[in-house]
Amino acid sequence: MAQMQYSNHDESDKKCYITKLNLCLHSMKTLLAIGVVFGIIFIILGVVSYFAIENPALSFAVSIFVWGGFAIFFFLFLAVAGVLLVFRGISYIKAQEFFFGFSFNDEMKTHNISKTNHISSDWFINTDLTRVVAFRRDFVISLENYNDKLKSTSIVVLCADGKKRKIISSYDCIYDFEIWLDENSSETEKKRNRLVKRRKTT
Repeated sequence: MAQMQYSNHDESDKKCYITKLNLCLHSMKTLLAIGVVFGIIFIILGVVSYFAIENPALSFAVSIFVWGGFAIFFFLFLAVAGVLLVFRGISYIKAQEFFFGFSFNDEMKTHNISKTNHISSDWFINTDLTRVVAFRRDFVISLENYNDKLKSTSIVVLCADGKKRKIISSYDCIYDFEIWLDENSSETEKKRNRLVKRRKTT
């Protein structure tokens, strides 16, 4: 029995819990895939240019400086775009860390959260469309703005620190977030959210 308990404890220690870095990397996986594909294309074009141009010096210059320059510029563009896209979500996590006085990474370990797409009564976490959406339930007070478009990709919520925050993600993420918010709300909050929706759709 003691050996089994030790084994379970050891497995728990080895389990990989998500971190802010994990969320960033996972949300940018599409951009990373695009970067790999275009990187291969640039390499192929460089090799083709090297053998297609008869002048050795010119072929070397075209292969290295032209296609190499394109590759560097493209990767820098993807890196900057990725940082800008995840910045909003990470800043929201930092706001929660400051408000509650916890570490996000430790919080994930406490709640045994190891997946970048997670929904529970305590946390909503999603990384669709190169966006990071991560909220603790008691940080979200209410739905503040309802977008009645069929494919709504944004929503505004009132947070515990008194600030309104806009969440931008995929339609599925926003839809799941609204359901999560409603299912884990008090009756007063549910009535308020329904009023907000009704006011926006009439």
